[in-house]
Amino acid sequence: VNDVLTGPPRNIKEALYPELIGRRKGFEEKRLRRVFYTLVSRLKMTGYIRVREVEGKKGILLTPKGAERVLKIKLKSEEKQKREDGKWTMVVFDIPERRRRIRDEFRSLLRILNFRMLQKSVWVSPYDVLGRVQQLTQKFFLEKSVRIFLIEEVEAT
Repeated sequence: VNDVLTGPPRNIKEALYPELIGRRKGFEEKRLRRVFYTLVSRLKMTGYIRVREVEGKKGILLTPKGAERVLKIKLKSEEKQKREDGKWTMVVFDIPERRRRIRDEFRSLLRILNFRMLQKSVWVSPYDVLGRVQQLTQKFFLEKSVRIFLIEEVEAT
C-alpha cells in the first residue's frame, strides 16, 4: 500500500499495519482545516478580519486595521534599490495633532521604507522610494501636509 497520494510508511506502526497509511490523508485534511479555523479565529480576535454573510455564504473581509498590516508587510518585503543618480528623497511634514494616529502611522511606514529621521518631521532616504511616498501621501490624504524633495549632496567650497 504505497502510492503517490499516501506515501511510504512514516513510522513502525504504519509499517506493521499498512492499512493505517490510507487513513493518513483524512487526518491531514482535518489537521489543515483545524489550522485554518484557528488562523481565522486569531485574525478575528486581533481585529484584522471580519466574517460576514456574503451572497448566502460566509465571507472574510479585511478590516482597515488588517489592510494597514498587509500594506506594512508588502512594503517590508519589497527590495529597495539606492537611487542611481545619488540623490536622496527627503520628506518634510506637518500633520496636525488632530490626525495624530495617521501621523504616527505615516512615520512607521517611512521607517519601513528605510527612511531615517533627521528631526521628528524631516526624514531622508537614499533609496528609490519616491513613488511609494507619493502613494502613501495620497492614501492618507496628506497632500497639504507633506512635502517631498529630491536632494543631492554638494561639496562645500
